[in-house]
Amino acid sequence: MKVKSALLILFTLLSFHSLFSQDLASNLVISEDGFTVTGLKDKDAVTVTIPEGVKAIADSAFIHCENLNSIELAEGIEIIGKWAFAYCKSLKKIEIPSSTKSIGNGAFAYCTSLSSVSLPDTISFLGSNVFYSCSSLEEVSLPQNLSVIKSASFYACQKLSFVKLPQALSKIEKNAFVGAAFSFIDLPPTLTEIAESAFYHCVNLKSITIPSSVMEIGAFAFASCPSLETVTIKSPSWLKSLDANIFAKCPVYTNLPSLFPQEEGYPELINYKSAPLTQEEEEENSTEQEEAEFENAIDKLTE
Repeated sequence: MKVKSALLILFTLLSFHSLFSQDLASNLVISEDGFTVTGLKDKDAVTVTIPEGVKAIADSAFIHCENLNSIELAEGIEIIGKWAFAYCKSLKKIEIPSSTKSIGNGAFAYCTSLSSVSLPDTISFLGSNVFYSCSSLEEVSLPQNLSVIKSASFYACQKLSFVKLPQALSKIEKNAFVGAAFSFIDLPPTLTEIAESAFYHCVNLKSITIPSSVMEIGAFAFASCPSLETVTIKSPSWLKSLDANIFAKCPVYTNLPSLFPQEEGYPELINYKSAPLTQEEEEENSTEQEEAEFENAIDKLTE
């Protein structure tokens, strides 16, 4: 009798779980071939489960689902499209399945509650603006197969205190980590280019070591980092010259002539001024235009 009762309870629980899962899946809009989730029937949904068999999340599929706080992605998903979860302001964490290869531009932009994300090493592409203004994101370990960090990927992630960069990384694009919170970041020996404003206004950044492999550093790459006191460039460096404005408005700026002596193996220091930047020169580095372009792109998607 006890065995029958136990079996009945187990059957009831399994049936409830099955019906619950079916109900969650029934809220999804799925392509005819069953491979792509294109949206939600109820944009006010709190929980979403992506079933097995799905291979892609379409562009803008869950954009502005502002009540969505939990999503389960089944193994088998290979592509997460552009702006797929943008403005999901209640989403707190997400685990990307190991089958995923690509995450599109702005996929998690403005997910302001997102504090944790798991990115498997199978991912070889993360689009620009992918975690733009994820203001609660605290740490991230990037996929080891990633060779490029696209522009504004972690722009305005002001709680981002730890980043593990991939050992295959060759390029960090412009504005990638503007306003991040880390005090240290380990740049890998494979890195060849750091684009303009890549680490602009990282207020806690105290020191940076530039690998000898780096051949190009863009304008204002480390500018306006008020805690940056130590810069080391591994010698012999592939850098031919180093524009002093890369470190504008940083404590280390005044020490640049002594840090980079005009000797073989060191880049030539150019455009060094003992006086601070003028207002006009500082405005040249304004990122307001890029923010406006991003906002316009989102507006067009939601029209």
